[in-house]
Parts: sequence; C-alpha cells; structure tokens
Amino acid sequence: MVKSVLVAEDHALTRHAICSVFISQEDFEVCADAENGQEAFEMAQVLRPDLIFRCQ
Repeated sequence: MVKSVLVAEDHALTRHAICSVFISQEDFEVCADAENGQEAFEMAQVLRPDLIFRCQ
C-alpha cells in the first residue's frame, strides 16, 4: 500500500531533495510540499496525508 507524504521545509533546495527521496521509493507518494508550518497545517487538513515529514 502506497503511503501519502506531505513534506514541510522552509529551504526550497532541501525540501525538493527530501521530496526526491520519497518519490524514488515505490511505497511513498508525495501529495504536497509546504514551505512553512502554517501552509503544512492547512494542506494536511485538506489532503489528510499518511505521513508529514518536517525538518528542524
């Protein structure tokens, strides 16, 4: 079963790299990426991803 992932990271290059890692795995699909916590929160309420990945 494929798991949906929402990636949240404020640095665009890092965010895209993380998305690429998930995309390369057949068990995951990136449903969205957000550049801040507020955006991630709003997207998560609508998209209901299986996993939210946030960097610190």
